Parts: sequence; C-alpha cells; structure tokens
Amino acid sequence: MSDLQRVFIHEIGHLVAAELNYRLYNYDRRIEKLTLYPRNSTAFFNGEVYTSKANKDKYFVETCANEYVQTFYGCLFEVIYRKLELNKCLCYRFTKEKNVEHLKENLYNGVADAHQLNYIGARKELNKISSLWHDYTHDIYITEMNSLVNHFDMVFEMDINDFILEKLEYNGYSINIEKLVSSLNSFLDLHSPFYKSLLEKLYDIQNIKNQK
Repeated sequence: MSDLQRVFIHEIGHLVAAELNYRLYNYDRRIEKLTLYPRNSTAFFNGEVYTSKANKDKYFVETCANEYVQTFYGCLFEVIYRKLELNKCLCYRFTKEKNVEHLKENLYNGVADAHQLNYIGARKELNKISSLWHDYTHDIYITEMNSLVNHFDMVFEMDINDFILEKLEYNGYSINIEKLVSSLNSFLDLHSPFYKSLLEKLYDIQNIKNQK
C-alpha cells in the first residue's frame, strides 16, 4: 500500500459522507476539489477536500450531526482499510512537527479531523451531546462497520492512478471528482442505509427530527 493510496482512501471517506449528506438530507457540503500533496520532510502525503459552500454563516446547530459525520468518515475509512484502531488515526498530536518519529508508521494523521470534531462538539448548544456522539461513533458504529465483511471492497479496490486529473507542483495531485463520484455510485447506494441509520441515531441523541 502506497501512502498516496492511503490518503486517497481517507479522502474518499469524506467524499462519501458529503455525497450522502446531500442525497439523503439535502445538506450541501459536496466536495468540489480533492488534492493530495506531500507532507514536508516526510515520505507521507496529506489530503484536502474543498467546498465553496462551507462558510461560517451557513453552519446551524440542526446540521451539526451531518458535519460531525462528514469529518469522522475520513478516519473511519482509513482505519478499516488499514486494519487499525480508530485512535491510530483520529487523535490529537502534540509532538512537534520537526520530530517525525511519530510518523514512523504514519499514525495520528487525522489530527486535523480530531480538532474539527472537537470544534463542532464545543458548541454550547450541544452541551453534553457531543460526548454521546463520540461514544456512539467511536465504539458502536465503527464496530458495526468493521463487521461488514466485503462491504468496503469496491472502494478499497479503487486505484488512485485511475482518478488523477492532473499533477500539481511540488509533486501534488488533483483528483477527478466527477469520475470518482460516478465510480462510487454503487457503493453510495449500498452504504446509504447504514449512513442513514447513523445520522438518525445522532439526531435522536440530539432530540431533533430527521432533517429531510
């Protein structure tokens, strides 16, 4: 497994959640750009997804669960793909960047996602709700996903080389979003019931009605 392929799978997780948030709940944070680029002074890559619709004036407490899961899904896909514990990806990292020992096996690479989940959960309207979301997603839901033999195969068998739109400066890559989403359609249909069940559970914890 190349690290480029690893980060590609991670970003697909975010993309899958964004697509299902839109299709199932009309929550529009669909990914418009996906880029991969080398991490400075290491052999590893970072990934970045971009949507022009993510601005601070359009975040509402009623859709925090959607945003929470969209952030969570990157590490969910990665740890299932790599057969790791979730905290090996979705974890705070306090080690100074210049000390790359913590990157020896490229662990804790979801630190930005961890901070985003903490930021969402820190909203005063959520109070203790986010800790219940954490317990459900980090314990129950990921256990369920790990038990689904072959469920993710069609995603994990995707080769990043089939989706590179262009090579960027400094050895970065831009991914063909339109082709990737089209290739994911079968998986999106397959995964929809599980995703909907997850969001409905988080809505229930928050004591709000289904958003669609």
